[in-house]
Order: sequence, then structure tokens, then C-alpha cells
Amino acid sequence: MRYLVAPYTVKGFTNISLLAAQGLLRRHKLLAIDTETQGDKIVMLQLGNADFQVAIDCRYEDPTTLLRSLWKVRFIGHNIKYDYKMIKSNFSVVLPKVRDTMLGSMILTTGIDTPKGYHSLEQCVRRWIDPLAYTNQGNLFRVVATKDVRAEFATHSGDFTEEQLTYGLLDVEYAFRLYSKVYELLKRESLLRVFWLENEFSMVAGDLELKGLPFSSEQWVENTKLTSEKVLEHETKLKETADINWNSQAQVLKVFKELGLEPRLVDKAKNIDRESVSSLALASLKGDPLVDYYLEFKRLKKALTSYGLKFLENVNPKTNRIHTNIYQILATGRTASSDINVQNIPRDKSFRDCFRAPKDKTLITADYSNQEVRVLADLAQDENMIRACRDSDVHLATAKIAFNNPQLKKDSQERQYAKSMNFLMA
Repeated sequence: MRYLVAPYTVKGFTNISLLAAQGLLRRHKLLAIDTETQGDKIVMLQLGNADFQVAIDCRYEDPTTLLRSLWKVRFIGHNIKYDYKMIKSNFSVVLPKVRDTMLGSMILTTGIDTPKGYHSLEQCVRRWIDPLAYTNQGNLFRVVATKDVRAEFATHSGDFTEEQLTYGLLDVEYAFRLYSKVYELLKRESLLRVFWLENEFSMVAGDLELKGLPFSSEQWVENTKLTSEKVLEHETKLKETADINWNSQAQVLKVFKELGLEPRLVDKAKNIDRESVSSLALASLKGDPLVDYYLEFKRLKKALTSYGLKFLENVNPKTNRIHTNIYQILATGRTASSDINVQNIPRDKSFRDCFRAPKDKTLITADYSNQEVRVLADLAQDENMIRACRDSDVHLATAKIAFNNPQLKKDSQERQYAKSMNFLMA
């Protein structure tokens, strides 16, 4: 049964009041939910299960009271973090419990998205529910409901059409049906505990994205100025060695060769063996004063180019914070962020200190120390790895062995290389 809460009628949908919809929905402990938006504004809210679905035109009806009355409900969605954020920002309502079928699909494949779009609602439904879904031969609703219909919501101003409403309610019915299948597969693989944890984290990630990261633009401007001065200072001193363009790899390589330095980039796996002044090629020549100074020049130049004043365009003018998108359950076993990638901020303390707690607040950082390496050490039962995990810094211990240098310190570049090696193994 398909219901519509709106001051107009559409063929195939039964009109119902907001209060009646609330009474109908409150009878259920498990509901699927979805939203359609125009920018950051929700224009349609859809709720329901496999048997009935309700579409609420939020341009005319405010669903805040209805949503608050469903505080005992567990909500199912596909990429529900998006809906969680939109509902919280539009109606100041926090969904109490969420179950994301997209996260379930990702857990079942350890985050591998092959082929691209493998975890989309459409692909998941076709894989596990109905191979003909979203086509005019599909068993559910037998209509064509494509992304083109969803795109229409962004600019639509009149009454919602039958196609738009059907598309919105299909997302609800499909997600609800999909949940049963995903739950069954996760249970079979003993992954339900992981599923619950990832769903809890998705709400935390949503709150972090919505709230944004506190940021000092003033400190960033000052850092950029100081970095620019350091770049100029390094370039001036390098020109004292050779009056060339130190941003030209060809010219730098020529100078190094004249000085008896032969930097080469070698990667047997990729069949690469060529002259280069990349950081990787110069790693074997570290310790030479000119090479070290040039590498520092490159580092500063990259920081200035990638994280100079242009970075301030990422600061939201309304919140004065940095807002990012957080992705979980990746193939690496880690999280990632984009738009902007806050995990790739330069390691310099001066840059990272720009992300600071507001007045009377405290910024807390937490980390599982070397968790992947610890799991590997336990599985391998390697005495050296276990000893390093228990007694010291495992990455530093690896660096000392790999670079045959027992005097290395925790802040050494070699430790960073060893860290990459350890994560590659894990």
C-alpha cells in the first residue's frame, strides 16, 4: 500500500493525514527511511516497510513531531548516514538507531568496490533480491525508476509526479527487503557484531561531518606566510650551489650528476629503472647535505602549493569550520575522508595545530596503537614482532632493523618508511 501526505492527489497513492501516518508508523519497530532533497533542504521524506510506504511532501507538511514519536524505531537505509545528517539538520531530530544495508554489503566484501558501484542500492537489490529491479520487467512495482528521476527532485517545484513518488518509495521498500537478506548473510559469516559497530560509528561520522572541525584561519594564514619565507630562503641557498631553476627536475638532475650523485628510481615490479629526483629515488642518498636540503625545499614547496591560502576556500563561511566526508569499511581496513581530505594535512605541528578546540572545549585524540601489526604478530607468533609490540615502538623497531641503524629516533623519516612497510605487510 502506498500513502501520500500532501495537499494534492496522485494516481496510485492513497492520501493520508500526517497524524494518521504517525499512528500507522508507530506500530512498527523496524522501518526503512529515505529522503529526497534540494540542496540542503529535505523536500520529501519516505518511510515504510515491505508492505506499505508513506511519502511526506515536506514542502507542505512538517514531519518533526512524527519523527520524534518514532524514538523506539530502528531505521533501515542505504547510505543512511546521509539521511541521518539531513534529518538532523532540517528537523533537529536524531535517529536513535540505524541499520545501513550499504555498510552491510561493504562488510561482506571487506570494503572492495569491484566493479564500481557494487554497493549501490540498485546493484545490491539486483544481486540479492530481484535481478530485474529498476526495469519495467521488475517484480516490484514494475516501473522504470532511474537516477534521472532522482535528479528531477533537485529542481522540481510543482506537485510530485507518480514517477517521482514511486521512485522514492521504491528506495524504502527495496532497502527494507534488502536488510533481511544482508542480515542473513552477515549472521552466516559471524559478522553481525561488526555490523552493529559500523552502524554506531556511521552516526558518529555523520555528526562529525555535520558539526565540522574547529579551525583557525588566522593561524593558517600565519603558517602560510612563514612557509613561503622558508621556501624563498631554501631556494636562495640552493641557487648559491647552482644558479638553476630548482623546480625543474631535469636541471636538478643535471646538477646532481655533475656532483657525482646518481639518483635512480627502481621498481622491478613495474619494470621501472630510470634517473629521477623524486623523493623515493633520493631516499638512498639521504645524508648528503645538498640532497637533504633539496628534499626539505620540495617538502616546503608542496605544503605551500597544496595547503597554502587556497586551502581556506574549504572553510565554511557559516560555521567557520572544515567539513569533510568520512568513508568507512575501505579495502585497506581504514577510514578515509574527502572534500577536503583532512587525513592528508602536512605533519608539521604548525599546520595541524590550526585544528584546535573552541574556547572552554578540549580536543581529544585517540588511536589503537599499531592494531594491524599487533594482529599480524599474534597470527604469525613471531617473537621479534611480539616483543616490539609489547616493549617498544614497533615501527621504530622495524626501522632500526630495516635500515641497520640502532640509533634511530621516533621522529625519524626512516620510522615513517617502516610504518608504511608494516601496514603493507598487515
